[in-house]
This record gives sequence, structure tokens and C-alpha cells, in this order.
Amino acid sequence: MKHILAIVIIAGILTVCTNSLAVSTPPTISTKDTIAALAENQIDNLVFKGVVKKLDTGTALYTEEAVYPLMGGDFDMIVGKNVHIIGRIIKDGKIEKISVARVQFDRK
Repeated sequence: MKHILAIVIIAGILTVCTNSLAVSTPPTISTKDTIAALAENQIDNLVFKGVVKKLDTGTALYTEEAVYPLMGGDFDMIVGKNVHIIGRIIKDGKIEKISVARVQFDRK
């Protein structure tokens, strides 16, 4: 009788353990969705070429087309340099500013 009771208890424990330790598959992210999201973020980025100059209110990029105040960092170290600025146009009323994502120097 003791052996039957021990077998029933062990069988019960094994049944509970095997059912409770089930592992679900982790959710996967579709690479198609990830690439689309990254591409969407990059679409608004433009490249501007010009010289960075100091203004009373900060710094600005002087291009052949216009003057764009720069946002998103401290640009004092590149004042007077020819650069390529990668960023987005942000409209602040009638003023178009560049929200800078990256700065590249001209290669010589």
C-alpha cells in the first residue's frame, strides 16, 4: 500500500511539473516592420551644406539658399567651418530651423 501511494504521489508531482513548466515562444519582431519604421524616420532628414556662423540667439547655417538657425546642440566649436548638416526642417512661425541629427566636415 505504501508503494502504491508513493507511486501515485510521484506521478502526480511529475504531471504537475511537466504541465507547469511549459515555455512559450517569445514574440518576434518582423524585420519588414522594423525596416519600414527606420526608413520612415530617415525620410524627413535632409542634407544641408554651408558655413556655420554665430548669431545673437545662437548659431546658424548659412547656405546658398537661406540662413537656418540650428537646434539640438552646442555648435560653437564649428563656427566658421564649412559643414554638411543632416537634419530636419522645423517651422517656428515663419522661421525655418534645422533640428540637427549629425554634422559632417568637408573633406579636402
